[in-house]
Amino acid sequence: MAIGTNVVDRFSHWDPRNKRVAHGLGVIIASALVIPTMFIALRILIHAGYSSYIVLPFFLLVIPVIFLHELIHAAFQWLFGKQRPQLGFKFPFAFSKLRPNVSISRNQGIVSALSPFLLITSILILTALFVNPLSKVALIIVVYLHTPTCSGDFHFTSWLLRRPSNTRLRVEDMNTVVFYKQNTRFNQNPRPSRGL
Repeated sequence: MAIGTNVVDRFSHWDPRNKRVAHGLGVIIASALVIPTMFIALRILIHAGYSSYIVLPFFLLVIPVIFLHELIHAAFQWLFGKQRPQLGFKFPFAFSKLRPNVSISRNQGIVSALSPFLLITSILILTALFVNPLSKVALIIVVYLHTPTCSGDFHFTSWLLRRPSNTRLRVEDMNTVVFYKQNTRFNQNPRPSRGL
């Protein structure tokens, strides 16, 4: 709990407005990337002599990538927050979040939010440059299926960029990130909040 009135803003991933924006962004990204990619992937496969049905199992490859995505969030949150973050699953999403007594800077939040997209995309695209056509198609499909799953991270990053650079992020409860002024002092032993 913050001492004084140093709260700058609050953000909840589960707020209906934020969910609509993130889901809408995901649909736009998916439409713009996945459909053309599937067309290109099928053309590459058919040209290489493969059946067009071989592309279907590649969709399953995105499942481990999503868990890797959350582990990358957790690694950066751990690096910046100096405490192991909480990992979990709230249907249909896996998540990683800071522990309630940990705060990080706005810029560290941006790095933490964008790092899975940047690392996974870079690694998969660089790997695709050196493999056979079938593996190349598989990696490109995974990149384009992973990108829409980052829509919440993109939305959160755009939210962070509109906040003052001297703010800090701190998790208030399961769903809410609170932004505080840089010099905010916190109670060391806040009373636990009562659930509904």
